[in-house]
Amino acid sequence: MKLFGRDPLTVLATLYAVLSVASMFILHLTVNQQGVLQAVLASGFALLGWAVTGADGHLAMVVGFAKAALAVGLAFGLKLVPDQQAELMSFVAVVSGLVLRTQVTAKAPATPPAIP
Repeated sequence: MKLFGRDPLTVLATLYAVLSVASMFILHLTVNQQGVLQAVLASGFALLGWAVTGADGHLAMVVGFAKAALAVGLAFGLKLVPDQQAELMSFVAVVSGLVLRTQVTAKAPATPPAIP
């Protein structure tokens, strides 16, 4: 499945970034409006990521929903500076990756290396 000749997750990630920047600098949304917009975009990103990658897309879904939860928390008064937000999301991505690493399957069977 391709959107504009690209992977759908790449297109959606670009859209998420553009809308996030636009909501901050161009649309002049309130903090609550921006938080809800980002939560909706992050949830959509998570669901599309899971749908595109199938059963092995759990990492994209977990990280996307963590982004959504963080955005909603910020919209409702959670006080985190951008550095803390980045650290929290990094933590979620790393821990999710470590936990889910053993739960996914390869698209092709592993082949032993050729011995010269």
